[in-house]
Amino acid sequence: MVKADIPFVTEEHLKCFPENVMGRLGRPFLRRYYATFLDTPYGVATLAESEGRPCGFLVGILDTRAHRKLLLQRHVVPLAGTVLLGTLRHPRLAYRLFARRLSLWFQRRCRGHHQTESQAGPKKVAVLSHVATVENRRGAGVGRALVTDFVQAAKATGADRVSLATLDGANGAGPFYDRQGWLLKARRQTFDGRWIRLYDLELHDDA
Repeated sequence: MVKADIPFVTEEHLKCFPENVMGRLGRPFLRRYYATFLDTPYGVATLAESEGRPCGFLVGILDTRAHRKLLLQRHVVPLAGTVLLGTLRHPRLAYRLFARRLSLWFQRRCRGHHQTESQAGPKKVAVLSHVATVENRRGAGVGRALVTDFVQAAKATGADRVSLATLDGANGAGPFYDRQGWLLKARRQTFDGRWIRLYDLELHDDA
């Protein structure tokens, strides 16, 4: 994926994930968000093509801790600006986002304190952030190929597991990941009321 592909990726995101919070923040945010995967060694941004035309994409993170640190260094200001613009249109969404980020901050602080006391090293986790296929190419193996390539990239960088979230129910991709051997870890309600499934794929034979 290159910068010129971001308009396609943005529009496909809006089509494939109409209930996603990121989409509700608007196209400026989505363009900034996907651009963050293009200049980091800790991310993957792949575009699938068929007959010279884009037919799918995947973005993911190979090392969540390193990627988060680089994101704060390079992209936090422009991302924050587009988030602010998006939340001005959705005040209730702004409140829920703030509450969610505050909750996550406290959770990370608690985890970090616990790990310091126990001297337990954290696992290296890769995250499959988004994968989508254009409507007329679904069922042709495009999504499976994109996911397989990402899993191989995660293995090559020494990740212990890959994690992802997908919508629960008929609009989600749960059955797809079930067939690929991913393990359903939990079902959870998001801060905006959606139900999601959380999946893991362990990358070691002895896991």
